[in-house]
Amino acid sequence: MTENLEMSIYELDIATRTFNALIRRRMYTVNDIINIASCNELMGIRHFGDKSFDDLISCMRKVGFSAWADRMEAGKRTTQNF
Repeated sequence: MTENLEMSIYELDIATRTFNALIRRRMYTVNDIINIASCNELMGIRHFGDKSFDDLISCMRKVGFSAWADRMEAGKRTTQNF
């Protein structure tokens, strides 16, 4: 899994909108993505909505970062309950 940390987001199978939002935030690798500390930080990215969230979570699971994806989903559920 360590080799996946430096995987470029160009290699991820994500939608164009998701890709563009991450690039605008200067996120270029999987490592940049997993350094996002909270769901609020992720959802605070400009033009990054529910579809982008679901797209990225699905992709991150595919490349072996299910624990990170679970943490982000749990944070989103908690945020939606308020």
